[in-house]
Amino acid sequence: MHGTNKPHIDEQLARMRRSAVFAKGGRIHDLLAYLVKNSLDGGGERICQRGIAMDVFGRDEDFDPESDAIVRAEMGRLRRKLTEYYAGDGQEDPIHIELPRGSYQPLIRRDGGADGPSLPKHEIRYCRADDGVSLAYSVVGTGYPLFLLPHWMSHLDHDFKTPLFRHFWEELPKRFTLIRFDLRGFGLSERDVHTFSLDRLVADLECVAQAIGVTRFALLGPSGGGPLGVAYAARYPDKVSHLALLGGFIRGPRMTGDPAAKLHADAMQSCIRAGWGVEHSVFRKVFSAMLIPDGTAEQYRRIDEAQLAAASAETAERYQDMMANFDLTQEAANVTCPTIVFHGVREAVPFAEGQYAAAHIPGARLVPLETANHVLTPDEPAWPVFLTELTSYILANETRD
Repeated sequence: MHGTNKPHIDEQLARMRRSAVFAKGGRIHDLLAYLVKNSLDGGGERICQRGIAMDVFGRDEDFDPESDAIVRAEMGRLRRKLTEYYAGDGQEDPIHIELPRGSYQPLIRRDGGADGPSLPKHEIRYCRADDGVSLAYSVVGTGYPLFLLPHWMSHLDHDFKTPLFRHFWEELPKRFTLIRFDLRGFGLSERDVHTFSLDRLVADLECVAQAIGVTRFALLGPSGGGPLGVAYAARYPDKVSHLALLGGFIRGPRMTGDPAAKLHADAMQSCIRAGWGVEHSVFRKVFSAMLIPDGTAEQYRRIDEAQLAAASAETAERYQDMMANFDLTQEAANVTCPTIVFHGVREAVPFAEGQYAAAHIPGARLVPLETANHVLTPDEPAWPVFLTELTSYILANETRD
């Protein structure tokens, strides 16, 4: 962390406790210390409203954030205290602690650098598909191999550095050997491609698996990575030990038979053509609000950056068109591995599509998530639920293979 280690953090917290700003702040300094120490010690799953309410403010298991706003209120107080402290007593401090709005994960700065808990070593490697297209991939962490499948905001290096997805990179490599790759046309993979189809993407996934040398692994398909995972699991049953979908689907909106869904897909395609990566476009606001309806301005800015990094408007439009026009209903019946379907009950991809996927994949288990977010954020209760369920599901079933 840019030369910042735990003793330095402890010294900074003690210095802040002695200050006039925090000396009469009640439990506000306890809240700060709790957030910082859990973040540094790998207890990120406790950094959510429920964990904070129980551990810091003595609430019981029945805590309901909808009726008890103590965590939100105290986080607001803490942010104001930090601003006051660093404008006064803490101006010359070597370490700065920040709490970005929309997140309970602290950022720690030293000598001008911002960071949270250290991330695992990140390296980009390449392999070549059978049609000659260059594919970028990355492997981090230790443990059972898990592919985190890409979607249309895929960029290996940018995604790894942005706070928007940081909680995934902090937590998943602690539990698994995490394997990622960029879709053809996206990120660090070859951008100028002519063949773009779900069949082609399945072949690309197999190419990456062969390049790494893994022969048995789990698949996690968030959003548009879901159909890729289902198609691959159906076609390579001997290689896939577990399948998980997160806000995924097995048929595109134009294939549901719902006229409203088709109109929505058509409108999205027009918006992408006109507004993908265009500063101040209406599309960017609509798209961001779909992913994180109650997101902060900072989170929306990060989504804008992810669009720009991932692909051109032309490639994004081609991908969206492909995702709107497929139907894996019959192929899903050929999936034989244990499958778990996570889906937000109020998110942009209708919950009915999660139910549809679970009903058509043999033996699939549906886990509703209490969220409106298509992209899970680290401070919402749905995140630790997802992380715990995913880990226990894969590792508990690992010995059966």
